[in-house]
Amino acid sequence: MRLRISIALAAAITAIAALTIGVGSAAAGEWQSGPPDPQTTNIPYVAWAGETVKVDKCIGFADGVTEATASSQLGSLIPTPTATIEDWSGVDENNAGPAVINTPNAQLTNSGICFSFEVTSQKPGLAVYKLSLNNAFIPLLFGGDSLDQHQFLVIWLQDQAPVITEAAGANLGDPTGNGVFNPIVGAGPNGTNAFLPGLIQVEVKGTFPFGNDFAGYGKPTVTLPDDWAWLAQHLAVDSSLTGSNAPGAAAMRWDIHDDDLNTEGHVASSFCTTDVTSTTIDAVDNCNGVGSSGDPDLGPFSNIYGGTSDFAYGPFDPVRGFDTLLSDGKLDAGDAPMPALRVDVNLSADSTVGTLSKADKSDIYSRDGTGSSTGGTAHDLYAPFYKALIPAALPGEGSILSDVPATSGVAGHASNNFTSFLGFTDPSDIYTTEQVAGIYDYWDTFTTSYSHGDNACYHASGEPIPLPPWGNRRSRLHGRAW
Repeated sequence: MRLRISIALAAAITAIAALTIGVGSAAAGEWQSGPPDPQTTNIPYVAWAGETVKVDKCIGFADGVTEATASSQLGSLIPTPTATIEDWSGVDENNAGPAVINTPNAQLTNSGICFSFEVTSQKPGLAVYKLSLNNAFIPLLFGGDSLDQHQFLVIWLQDQAPVITEAAGANLGDPTGNGVFNPIVGAGPNGTNAFLPGLIQVEVKGTFPFGNDFAGYGKPTVTLPDDWAWLAQHLAVDSSLTGSNAPGAAAMRWDIHDDDLNTEGHVASSFCTTDVTSTTIDAVDNCNGVGSSGDPDLGPFSNIYGGTSDFAYGPFDPVRGFDTLLSDGKLDAGDAPMPALRVDVNLSADSTVGTLSKADKSDIYSRDGTGSSTGGTAHDLYAPFYKALIPAALPGEGSILSDVPATSGVAGHASNNFTSFLGFTDPSDIYTTEQVAGIYDYWDTFTTSYSHGDNACYHASGEPIPLPPWGNRRSRLHGRAW
């Protein structure tokens, strides 16, 4: 009897190894040669205080293995996951600090075995969680020892007051760049008083306390995105590194984004076929034009390891590394994965003209100023992402999305007695249907008021300017750090 049980246990472990060996994480496509697996490092998940975050560790299948094959070979022989809180940098007042919401679960997807659980905190701070995969095969004889472990960092931010500035530009309402909206340009197509549009930029930063066991670092408060590089230089580790891997040794693995500059040039290791002029820094743009999705907003975009898939929906997600890794070769504030935030913008109570409308990011952050209207001209879009999943973690683990094995990050659900994400319902397959709730086109607005006709003034384009709405004048939008 003992021999047969031992053989059964060995067969189960061998089966898991055979199914998963050679692949580090599940991804929404084939990896280019060379890119690192974001799941081997401890890149933090970042959210606003009070939000729910789904953390996920996926172990991908070897080539040729499908979900059906794995299910038939493994059956119920999957390790039991457990989650614990190891450390917390914030203040735990009234037991409103970090918490594990649900029991970790294991699920087979089309690309691997994924282990996930959800966490939350009403207070700002950095929490350290550990996922343990425990022996669930024959625990009566062999105990429930841990077979493998993975550590997650989750940051909850307290948002700071928004900083609003008037953007300058020859075709904008602040042509001189003095920060004053002065849009009158003379006669327009429909008469006098034609106006150029104003463009406002809203920047919001977040802070969290870095105390308790982290007080020795000598930085009581961390501000993101400003302190992202500092944080990486003190905390970043990577299990794929050889030799010493003390905290901070893997800082460059937290280089996950580009920046908002229109710098050109690409490294030889990118997949770009033109403009390969830089030896260290990649511009991260759509250097080869529009991909198979047919939507220029979705790339593919270059990075120092090659490039993304043709479905580069943000935000950065370690389990969707092939879609979302935008490493440019330098570590700075632009790498911070700032979470989406609703910003309310109000017209002043004494305004007599004007309205609020969407500014499309693919028009603002494009080298020719027209964005997606060019049909995906190579090198035009230089500051991805241009579309994103909001919330980042969709319901289910491969059950709803046929091409996406898993998603993680800030999670959301249809609201009950609280306000959820604007416009969010459980989406269908994002890879076959673009017009679904949960896909955010930077920077869509969500107007909560209405207008009362047009006034006597016109835009420079000839369109009439609506009268400002009565009562509550606001629009709502989500956005990244830029």
